[in-house]
Amino acid sequence: MKTLSALFVILIATMGLYACGGGGVGTTATPTPAGTVVNLSSFKSVFMGVSAGAQYSFSLTGTDLQGNAWSGLYTVVADGTTSFDGQNVTKSDALLTLRKNSGTPITSSTTQYLR
Repeated sequence: MKTLSALFVILIATMGLYACGGGGVGTTATPTPAGTVVNLSSFKSVFMGVSAGAQYSFSLTGTDLQGNAWSGLYTVVADGTTSFDGQNVTKSDALLTLRKNSGTPITSSTTQYLR
């Protein structure tokens, strides 16, 4: 459950960075009007590993308080049903890659198994 919570926090942070429009660099994101109904069922199916082979990717750009440019990519891939420790579960993988300025990219991957 901690993995799911951590991944959810990363997702929210990623979406926040994406929504900020890159801190004035590049294009400005159009805000979603208040009261707009948002259906996340497709994303949830991928995040929970149900829609085997489906994936979502989010490009990330922005700047930090020191003016450093950041870019990256967050991808979630559903692997579908599998067996883990003798139980039928669904599996999904998440990959986060971040790069500060033109430095070396930092990559983190997470695999989750859900019942």
